[in-house]
Amino acid sequence: MITPPQTPFPPTTDRDSRSSMLRRLPLALPVLASLVACQPLPEAPETVDELVVYFYENHPDDDPLVLGAGIDSFVAWLEEHADELDDADYAISPLSEEAVDLLDDEDRTVDGLIGLAVVTTSAHTVDDAAFANTAVSIEEVYGEQYTDYERDVIGDVDCFLDRGCPRLEADERYTAHFPLGLESRSHMYNQYVWGEGEAGTAYLQRNWLVEKPEVNSNLLDVDQQFYMNLLFPKADGGHFRLQATWMIVSQQEVDEDLALNLTANSMRGSSDELEAWMDENL
Repeated sequence: MITPPQTPFPPTTDRDSRSSMLRRLPLALPVLASLVACQPLPEAPETVDELVVYFYENHPDDDPLVLGAGIDSFVAWLEEHADELDDADYAISPLSEEAVDLLDDEDRTVDGLIGLAVVTTSAHTVDDAAFANTAVSIEEVYGEQYTDYERDVIGDVDCFLDRGCPRLEADERYTAHFPLGLESRSHMYNQYVWGEGEAGTAYLQRNWLVEKPEVNSNLLDVDQQFYMNLLFPKADGGHFRLQATWMIVSQQEVDEDLALNLTANSMRGSSDELEAWMDENL
């Protein structure tokens, strides 16, 4: 029931080529910005509990205005909740049955789905975090916590980071190690997209558990798990990170509040580890 890492990939870009890459202005985004300026954005929820659902369920939408509406609603929400972000855990609405059934060929359910969201802040740019989250190996960023990492990338990582390619996908398997000798072997599928709103550009990732994990303790056993990750630039530098996890715990004896508390700590810990890696390497 502990949230998986944010799916870094093996290094595909060195620092020099990365710096050059980030200096190049992508052709797609100016065009996208003009579209946003000329067309009214669709309506999006105004509260974070519904926004995370909106982002997850609309992640595959080809209309850039759809994610743009959510991004601008998130920015407006941030302005009202800036003082509470680092300490608050937010209850979130469940995903719809239709949305989880559309993920792949598996028949899924949302019965018993629980979840929460956290928002953290970083001193590093969205580009730095996106690079660390998608082009650096998981073993390098998170150390010995994750082993036996296997991944198949669908798309061009460099092109995605350059924002010349709006989407990227990856199928991954890994073993996660936790205190007291607890282990979980998971199979996740990930999708990444850039979203453009009037307030700016966001990096959005969603993933889901393809099959039940192999675990050595009921404390880690889940039937379903879904994850959403959003990075958005702060006006004064750095970025905000919104993470949300939904899950269905397998064992009735597992306390749901404990499961959610562990999940919140895991998501914050992931942000801390990512920040430490960027401090040292970027």
